[in-house]
Amino acid sequence: MRLSLLGVLAGFLIPLLWILLGFGSMLIILLFTVIGGIFGGWLEVKGVTLKKLIVSFLNKLTD
Repeated sequence: MRLSLLGVLAGFLIPLLWILLGFGSMLIILLFTVIGGIFGGWLEVKGVTLKKLIVSFLNKLTD
């Protein structure tokens, strides 16, 4: 269910962005989306979670 909803949203947003922004802008947006997805996948493989990042950041601020 979750992945199908993601596919529906992507299928809606890509043509909408293409119409509104033009082809070049859409490619740049898609490139950054792919880069973000790869980076997120890499963090997931390393076992990094948002909670760990926030705790680490707050610990550095208080030290």
